[in-house]
Amino acid sequence: MEVINNSTNGNDQTPLSSAERNAMAQFEASDRGGATVWRPRVSGNRTSPHCVVVARKIGRFAIVFLPGKYGMEDGIWYRRGADGGDIKVADPLETVWEAGMAARDEIHRPINFSGFVVPVAVFTDMDPDETILEQRGSPGVKVLWGLDDLVERVIRQLPEDKRKSDLSSKYIEKDVRALTRGPSPEGGAAAPDEVQVDLESGVLNLNDAQSVIVNVSSGAQVTININGSAVDGDASPPFTATGQ
Repeated sequence: MEVINNSTNGNDQTPLSSAERNAMAQFEASDRGGATVWRPRVSGNRTSPHCVVVARKIGRFAIVFLPGKYGMEDGIWYRRGADGGDIKVADPLETVWEAGMAARDEIHRPINFSGFVVPVAVFTDMDPDETILEQRGSPGVKVLWGLDDLVERVIRQLPEDKRKSDLSSKYIEKDVRALTRGPSPEGGAAAPDEVQVDLESGVLNLNDAQSVIVNVSSGAQVTININGSAVDGDASPPFTATGQ
């Protein structure tokens, strides 16, 4: 799998941790198709995952590595400090969820089309903790323990019936470009004059793009809403494009 180290171009420019370097080596050694972007760029001050994995014909995963020892008691998270004491911390899985959504938004900006990114939390220094598994919130976040066989365990977080068989190299290239470009002068993503997007069935919301080329997959049907426009108080009917 292709590996892109974006650590000097993203929001977080600190050196890669030992866990990240270990995981990076595993993805680089994998013969699965796709790419991983380390320290992907997200707009503004949003939380960024440590890496985003785009696995060909499978799906997208946003991974955050959580080193150290964590625990929960009555729904309250804590982390074991260097002196052996427990330090109360914010819900780390909520942070992982936010990072996953930031990556998703970056991939689909400025075309807001339904996409799916699986947030994954990796507790790098822990065996499975039943209390955490029973009490944790953020049900949309997948939880892994340790770094062994990481690539295949990440892939297995997406069931067979949820995998994207049409996630081809051209989509992967677009995702990589979105996650590795430099920041715009305002700190956000610049709106392009022209956008080209390839779609499956679903709803597409267009926001502020000057020109849009829409390629609809064969047999797919896409409803297109443009800027939420309305006439005399009534919402304009959306366009519908059907692939031939």
